[in-house]
Amino acid sequence: MKIRAETEKRAKLISDLEPDLVVVQVDDRARATLKRSQPLDNIEGRTEADLKEQSKQDKAPGRKYKKRHRKDLTAEEIEAIVAATREPFRLHKDVAQQFRVTAHLVSALALEA
Repeated sequence: MKIRAETEKRAKLISDLEPDLVVVQVDDRARATLKRSQPLDNIEGRTEADLKEQSKQDKAPGRKYKKRHRKDLTAEEIEAIVAATREPFRLHKDVAQQFRVTAHLVSALALEA
């Protein structure tokens, strides 16, 4: 009985300290009225997917960059990577950062060449 009284007393104190919850309802139609950009809305006439892909490619090399896979590289880029690895005192890590690929991929391309 004593323990139960103490727990009820604590629960009452906690409930007095907590503010009442407010329920907010969001209109489902509000999201449907949002307009997505169409190819006619931008100057170049490109879709959102194209713009997103271009924004990934435009990022400057740094620590937080999205690495590209081998399938995303063109033949010219692969040749440029191999040429960069043949330069003296050039680390694979630095070449990988320049071309936004992994150091492992740079090493594999250098071994194949």
